[in-house]
Amino acid sequence: FTKIDCFCFELQVLQPGETVLMPVTYFVDPDILDDRDGRGTHTITLSYTFHPTDIPADYVAPESAMTN
Repeated sequence: FTKIDCFCFELQVLQPGETVLMPVTYFVDPDILDDRDGRGTHTITLSYTFHPTDIPADYVAPESAMTN
């Protein structure tokens, strides 16, 4: 499968208590059904872990983040 779009492609700063939607879009090739190793796959589970990080000194929050 291929990750097409993900919240993880761009830096996002979350404030304490803030709630946001973080979409992820994947393409699962239908050929997986005919693949010797993939055809037995019935479930694909994705897991993301968020870690604290330092904000770059030149980071500027998008205007949409300032109004939420």
